[in-house]
Amino acid sequence: MAIKGQRTAAGEETRKDILNAALTLLGRGGPDAFSAGALARETNVSKATIFHHFASVDEILLAACDWRQSLEIEGHQPTSARAYLDGLGQQLVRAAQDDPVLLKAQAVFVTRAIFDREMNARISEGVADMHRLVVAALRARLPPNVSDARIVPIARLAEMALDGLMINLVMRADER
Repeated sequence: MAIKGQRTAAGEETRKDILNAALTLLGRGGPDAFSAGALARETNVSKATIFHHFASVDEILLAACDWRQSLEIEGHQPTSARAYLDGLGQQLVRAAQDDPVLLKAQAVFVTRAIFDREMNARISEGVADMHRLVVAALRARLPPNVSDARIVPIARLAEMALDGLMINLVMRADER
């Protein structure tokens, strides 16, 4: 039993390495830099190992998109709505400075989602999850008399501002 568990843990680590390499390749060179061979070189494993963990390159791309969204920025716990929204923006900027490749990979996913129905569905799920989190966070920080009819547009505006900030950070990655 212990050996099987160790293999599973090692397999999960390899899978995570492949997903991390996918994000790195996409962030560094865009879709043209993404292939099974490049993933194998980046992770220092064989193509057979890559395809042991994933059925296809497209499956890797979708799994990397899902994994990237699971790494989304989580807000800290300030008491005011304004501090919460400001904190989200600051966290996005710090994330861009710490690992700009992740934001570039996200931009690749969004771009591909325009033309790929399955990627669009994955991105849409992530956007809906983020929206629910932002609405809940604002609801918890705004006075109880503020209705959802007012909170939802504020959340949407904040989400658009964060998306715009992400695009700006990706396009100006060389400007610290």
